[in-house]
Amino acid sequence: MTPAETFSVDQLADAIKASDVDRVRQILDAQPDLVRTDMAYENEHQVLHYAVYARLPQMVRLLMQRGADAHKGVWPHRAATTALVIAQDRGYDEIVTIIDEEERLRKVEPPPDPKSAARDQLMKAFDRNDEDAILRILEADPSLIEAYPWRLHAAACKCFERLAAWLLDHGSDVNSLRGDRAPLDMAAGCAPFFSLDKARKMMAWLREHGAELTPRAAVALGEAEWLRARHAASKLANPPSMKADCAYGGLLEIAAMNDCLDMAELLLDLGFDPDERAPIEGADREAWGGPLDECAHWGRLAMAEVLLKRGADPNPKPHLSKTPIGWAYENRNVAMIELLERYGAIAHPVSVGLGGDIGKARKLIADEAAGKLPPGFIGPQETLGELLLWSGGAGGHPEMVRLALPIFHLPRDDSRWWWLLWHPLFRSLECFKLVLQHCNPDVSLYFGRTILHDIVGMYGRDRNREGRDSTGDAIGFATAVLDAGGRLNIRDDLLKSTPLGWACRWGLTDLVKLFLDRGADPVESAAEPWATPRAWAIKGNHSAVLLLLT
Repeated sequence: MTPAETFSVDQLADAIKASDVDRVRQILDAQPDLVRTDMAYENEHQVLHYAVYARLPQMVRLLMQRGADAHKGVWPHRAATTALVIAQDRGYDEIVTIIDEEERLRKVEPPPDPKSAARDQLMKAFDRNDEDAILRILEADPSLIEAYPWRLHAAACKCFERLAAWLLDHGSDVNSLRGDRAPLDMAAGCAPFFSLDKARKMMAWLREHGAELTPRAAVALGEAEWLRARHAASKLANPPSMKADCAYGGLLEIAAMNDCLDMAELLLDLGFDPDERAPIEGADREAWGGPLDECAHWGRLAMAEVLLKRGADPNPKPHLSKTPIGWAYENRNVAMIELLERYGAIAHPVSVGLGGDIGKARKLIADEAAGKLPPGFIGPQETLGELLLWSGGAGGHPEMVRLALPIFHLPRDDSRWWWLLWHPLFRSLECFKLVLQHCNPDVSLYFGRTILHDIVGMYGRDRNREGRDSTGDAIGFATAVLDAGGRLNIRDDLLKSTPLGWACRWGLTDLVKLFLDRGADPVESAAEPWATPRAWAIKGNHSAVLLLLT
């Protein structure tokens, strides 16, 4: 048998751009999921965008019929860059009509469900942890609980004794399993997110009502003899879900989460691994940070020291979590930082930069010069200067930015400077200005956008979303770019517009005035007709902007 041909999203995009309908059908017949696949991690265009850009109505209809999403935008200005909004902005009325028609055909109205609103209220009550509301809704209609298949697990996790009692009275099984987790395990695993005392009370209540003891719950409840007996019978091991899902952790993590130092010492005496991490297949990183990670997260200092004395790695490389010292920095836990460092933990440059720790940053620089940093500590595509620079800017620490700039070497026109401008954007004007001194202010990394475009887009998005200038000093940041020589006549590839055009699109009169005062062309006769400043102001019905333009 000949193996089936496989295709990439790039091949699909190429077929669309070539208006090759048969080829598009062939690819989507083989791999229908490609119709909703992003082009790349850093490029959230989907293939429908290209059909709209090229104004191909037949292709748009075909893609919509195959499940394309006309409301998926491109980071970071997603609302302004959906396929539908792009078609509307450009006046592609026939494409807007096709999208509307195909979306209406998708909406097959289900039969009226008189319980739909009540189910929705029940789910919302669960989401906001409102036990009183949950019970009121269920007392009014007990059948609604069928909408939540893991209701007793949720009640145990949230420590809702009254709800658990109601559920047992209405037929729930106190030992039902979700994967390998019983309701009792959920109380043990969720304890620090709600309350250790409430969780222990919840576990005791479940035990009184017939819940069979589990290894996780035994650790959380301090059932040392039960654990020893299980171990003697060779029946004590980490749960099977450790292999695929570390979110609920192993037994030492449960001990750390529940602040059970004596249980942690017992498990270590019984031979449990102090690192207790599940590896990611094919990678050199672990999925979760293990018990030491939990200690640093929740501030379990004594237990962290026990783990370190027993050989826990102070520098794990978790894929789905911070490192222990990263948690310690985030929590500003000085004692935990000092403990971890005493056992050899090295704070990652990003933690150091975000925290503004100049002393640690200087030591990292000195250790790198002396060849003392551990292998793999800094990724192959990264440099210490870059990590300290962007994290210092993101943390709003000018001194960190000043320290990092001399050891970060890029040509002024290198597009990667855009990232270094992005991180302090609307966080620290001083850091932003420091970076501007070292780069071309018009550098562009994605789709022809300069940082001036992004200042406008972020400011406009947040102001319109929040109804207030929540992003910050847009005038200050834009002025800094212009003072550094930023140009006002650059058009991006998405909206085909200058920064003035973007400001007119969002109705930002303060930025429009600034740009006009600094010499922006209010007419832009070379722009596409739909992308002139005036066209944007008219589409948005921004009368104050129109007045400024005229």
